[in-house]
Amino acid sequence: MPNKQLTGYPSIDKPWLNYYTEEALAMKAPECTVYRNIYDNNKDYPNDIALLYFGRRITYKNLFSEIEKCAKSLK
Repeated sequence: MPNKQLTGYPSIDKPWLNYYTEEALAMKAPECTVYRNIYDNNKDYPNDIALLYFGRRITYKNLFSEIEKCAKSLK
């Protein structure tokens, strides 16, 4: 990325793109929600750690359960 004057708009400047390979930049984003992507790739590993949050270990099983509870409460 050549040096240029920054506009102040991240959507235009995108300086973080300097840290990605050409292969990563060329990848197509999945045509599903983030939740669906995480679920589909981890549903077979319910006891694996999905998140470490302030020392708390959250498994995929618990993560999916909490997401479902939240979604139901928003309905």
